Amino acid sequence: MNFTDEHLSLLNSVNDSLELKCLLQAAIETSSEEIEGCPVFFDSVLCWPRTPAATWAVQPCFAEFKGVKYDTT
Repeated sequence: MNFTDEHLSLLNSVNDSLELKCLLQAAIETSSEEIEGCPVFFDSVLCWPRTPAATWAVQPCFAEFKGVKYDTT
């Protein structure tokens, strides 16, 4: 199969995406030891880490999202 530059560009952009990194992390952690709690989860904005039962996962606020700037102070 021959890939065009357009296909390679698209593939590279997918490879660099947060969602793909999150899915890879989930796959790696799924294959490792089992723990009770929440699995790695991508909510279309953030990648939430695997979280043990009875604990909280916290993510920092982003400075900008889809062109909208947020106060992160």
